[in-house]
Amino acid sequence: MKATLVALNARYTHSNLAIRYLRNEISSAGHEVRLREFSINQNYFDILDAIINDEPDVIAFSTYIWNSEIIRSIISDINKIKPHIKIIVGGPEAGYNSAQWTDLPGVSAVIKGCGEDAIRSLAEHDFTASDRVVSQKVRHFRDIPFPYIDEDFPSLANRYLYYESSRGCPFACTYCLSSREDQKIEFRSIEQTTGELDLIIRNSALVIKFVDRSFNADPPRARAIWDHCIRNAGQSRFHFEIHPLLLSEDDFILLSSAPAGLFQFEIGIQSIHEKTLREIGRKAPWIDIREKIKRLIGMKNIHIHLDMIAGLPFESLTEIAQSIDGIMDLGADHFQLGFLKILPGTVMAERAKDYGVISTSKAPYQILSNRWIDNKDITLLRRMDQLIDTTYNSSSDRSLLLSLADRNGGFFNAYKLILSNAERTGFDIMTKNAGKLNALLKSIQ
Repeated sequence: MKATLVALNARYTHSNLAIRYLRNEISSAGHEVRLREFSINQNYFDILDAIINDEPDVIAFSTYIWNSEIIRSIISDINKIKPHIKIIVGGPEAGYNSAQWTDLPGVSAVIKGCGEDAIRSLAEHDFTASDRVVSQKVRHFRDIPFPYIDEDFPSLANRYLYYESSRGCPFACTYCLSSREDQKIEFRSIEQTTGELDLIIRNSALVIKFVDRSFNADPPRARAIWDHCIRNAGQSRFHFEIHPLLLSEDDFILLSSAPAGLFQFEIGIQSIHEKTLREIGRKAPWIDIREKIKRLIGMKNIHIHLDMIAGLPFESLTEIAQSIDGIMDLGADHFQLGFLKILPGTVMAERAKDYGVISTSKAPYQILSNRWIDNKDITLLRRMDQLIDTTYNSSSDRSLLLSLADRNGGFFNAYKLILSNAERTGFDIMTKNAGKLNALLKSIQ
């Protein structure tokens, strides 16, 4: 049978790791497989036509919160045109929300959880399942074959190349699917990981983005891999999500030896308030985290990306403003003001009623208000997020912003002033024109 595996990525520079794992399983079962990757920004009919023109017998979609609505439309339209095609959906958005997908005409099966063994079982039975929701325990992650084949690398030359050396997470953040009981952490060995990295590096991948939820969950293992990257990287750069509290003196000594720009670290702080952190399952004192991050930033050789989440329990606009100021004061290279998403299958979704959460009915299930913050304040923060992205995170003169924050009691107050000025003058806060942004900041001096 002919199978087409479809991914709709958030951006052209992104790629999809899941469909490559599944491609290898389906191929091993003797079927012909074609990968189709698109961006959600592409023309809808171009996407639809390309999939149908493959003339597949079965189509499998990789679903996430950023692409689920488009995929639902594509499935509906394919079923109208080619009702004989079997359609399979998987990924976190379908797997933990299966009832909303089995109701779609044309959907033959929904895969819940990691899909390698489930898709192989389906492929061995010509993609026919006795139960439309397929949940099958997958073998240990170290036994899952390397996802990439030689033919993959040329098409990924100008994209992020995603790689995972572990699955699952040792932490229990209530808003995250990786905190579930069925997401226990499993590691590839150091030797397996470094061997696979060498193959990727030899194929000239420019940015290798680890998707491990907490890369340094096993600190000695992380150090061994970091050391290998430092000694063998070539032209490649590496992106990791790390937990700062797990960094030791040995880590700092090693990381200080990394060439500038080799590593990018993304760190989810989420809040500086311990009551909130305890409630969401993050037992990490802000004072300790702050000192670790300050030391990383002070080394000046690693690009640091810091995240926080607005809409968490116990936090009004006042507490959120304190987190914004506390985190931005660290001076990271990039700051992301995110918003709580009530993902199906999470503890946060189970507690949403207790918290008085109102969120969007469809993906991405983003918070609109809760017991502590109303929609008006959430709207203000969304506009502030847009402005942070076009000023602090872009090419505008950051020194102007720092001066404004210093004179007005912090970044939050500075951004409120900028927004007020922009609204009064009709300034487009979405502009990425550095000259116009600098002129706006200077006008408030």
